[in-house]
Amino acid sequence: MDNNLTETIPTEPLVTEKKTGSRFLALLVGAAIAAPCVAVSLLAINVPPTLTYLATTVIVVVGATIANVQAPSTLASLPKGGQALFALWLILSVGAVYRVSSLAVFINEPSQTQYAFSRTFRPMDNEELTKPFYVKHNCSTCYLVAADLADQGVENVYDRKHYRNAEVPTPVHETIGETFNIDQYQYPPPFLLGPYAAHKTGLDFFQLRSLWFALSVLLFVGTAVALTVWVCGWRFSPLWLLWPAVLIAPNSIAQLQIANVHVFMILISILAMLLFEKKRNALGGTLLAYAAVSKFFPGLLVV
Repeated sequence: MDNNLTETIPTEPLVTEKKTGSRFLALLVGAAIAAPCVAVSLLAINVPPTLTYLATTVIVVVGATIANVQAPSTLASLPKGGQALFALWLILSVGAVYRVSSLAVFINEPSQTQYAFSRTFRPMDNEELTKPFYVKHNCSTCYLVAADLADQGVENVYDRKHYRNAEVPTPVHETIGETFNIDQYQYPPPFLLGPYAAHKTGLDFFQLRSLWFALSVLLFVGTAVALTVWVCGWRFSPLWLLWPAVLIAPNSIAQLQIANVHVFMILISILAMLLFEKKRNALGGTLLAYAAVSKFFPGLLVV
């Protein structure tokens, strides 16, 4: 990456870095978004609800306490016009917290479709399966079916007969039942290493679905904040408005809901490039290599 790129981006700070409390307010938003993700993860591994709610409450309270101490100094030091941008950032952040929290309800309990991204209808490849697409579709169905087939020693995991309307259902089929339609596996062989490792944990489809959602959201927020900090530091800049806006965009929420690996590959590719900037070449290379052999587009970053 070339830091000269930042010269073309309007990153003039609204607050000097020494005076700002942006990092603490970012911590509050991060904690509020992390809370439902932590809750979904703990419930997925059968942690009692009481302990789950206690853990998430502690996360939010700690984040809010720290942010509350810093917020007044941040607001007081904002120049003319800065308050409006700061208010917009807070509105977008609240929207991101609300959208992730409501989606977490659907992730934890698939029958709660009123919290899903969309209940619109979209024809699928089989006319008899015309159902609410985003509610009935989940990409991880094919990942885990393929991992189970590989574990069984099946020679061709790409054969369509193993997926929808399978002649010999796998345990993944039996667990999913009618909750989701089984997708067709169409990824390069190296990608299967990740789902295979998840399969070997012994967790069922719904547990892994919840954990994948939590990991994806946290990785999204972490990567977005890391990229923003790399561009403009912890100073409150208009660029801080971008990441909550991207998170609540319909396409982002849809991808998180259906567990599509596309977003994950974009995120680890960005992290890899940031790690290269920090001279963490081994870790950055590992992330970029896995992304490049799983999805073809990250390979452009290797050139």
